[in-house]
Amino acid sequence: MKLTYLIGAGASAGTPINKINKMNGESYVDYYGGLPIVNEIPGRLQKLLKDVKQFSLEGCEGDLDYRAEQQKLIEDLQELINVCSHHATIDTYAKKLVLTKDIFTLLHLENILSFYFICEELFNDIDQRYDTFLANILGDDMLLPENINIVSWNYDNFFDMAYQEYNPEGRIRTITKNDVREGNPKLFKINGTATFENYHLSNFIEDSKLAYYDTKKTDLGYTYGMTEEGLKRLLKIYYHVCAHTPKKHSNLSFAFDSEHSIEKTFIDKLKKALASTTILVIIGYSFPFFNRKMDQIILDACTSLKKIYIQDINSTKVKEILVTYFEEKHRRVAIVPITDVGSFYIPTEYTIPHVSVDVGGVM
Repeated sequence: MKLTYLIGAGASAGTPINKINKMNGESYVDYYGGLPIVNEIPGRLQKLLKDVKQFSLEGCEGDLDYRAEQQKLIEDLQELINVCSHHATIDTYAKKLVLTKDIFTLLHLENILSFYFICEELFNDIDQRYDTFLANILGDDMLLPENINIVSWNYDNFFDMAYQEYNPEGRIRTITKNDVREGNPKLFKINGTATFENYHLSNFIEDSKLAYYDTKKTDLGYTYGMTEEGLKRLLKIYYHVCAHTPKKHSNLSFAFDSEHSIEKTFIDKLKKALASTTILVIIGYSFPFFNRKMDQIILDACTSLKKIYIQDINSTKVKEILVTYFEEKHRRVAIVPITDVGSFYIPTEYTIPHVSVDVGGVM
């Protein structure tokens, strides 16, 4: 059997905790694993903006003027907050920019959004579900099994970061719609990744080891917030990846972004990988209308599909979409909801294929 995972934002949804700043009584949502979901992003942006504003930085490091970059970052974060307040989602605004052909603004939006996701991933731990999933499916060769493929709509680096802890010298064989060099991919990232050409996974993993927040004791109690050194490191990253020019463009892009349209090679490789899929596991994905064209390509490519598992705390809407789709196609596919989201679901039908590994030895 061939198993494919279709991953959406819910697969990286963070575990929220409330922290109180005893200096002023304000409370805010923080995370110790994962990323905020769509409706939590505006509040997280406000918190990041507040943290960036708390220091009056001085001095330079090479060409980097800390005060100037701090002010630019404040302006960019405020712009992203304004987008959130005037549009249902950031994706809605991005689609508007595509339709109005405001490509410069679109590229800048993708840049600052990518930087914001980098910040969230640096601040928060990897969602433990990724670690558990890899522990369950990796074989002795430390590779993803040949009968598992992953198709992801997410921008985050969680799969790669979790995999690095098992195989520090290895990478999951990945392609994106703008980078199709991998000959036999296992991970298909439709919207790319929140990284930059000059700030890639190795930079990110190194920076993720640093402490950006700390708890400090004052005369009025305890306060929890970003450190000055943490802010300076963020400004260094920002300076190198978001120099207010689309020439330094993010590896993130929207599925409907015509400036970064999906290459035919990506589609061909994806279809080939999906053709023998018999079981599809959908985790944290709601099939938004913006993505329908690509989603149809994915579902149409699963010509051997027999069963779908929908892992979501509320799978009703997703099931309705899929039932309608398969009825119109006159295809019979079993659809099974899974409401337990504590770990990524591995179907009971699945067995890891045997791999012979020559570990050497003495005769």
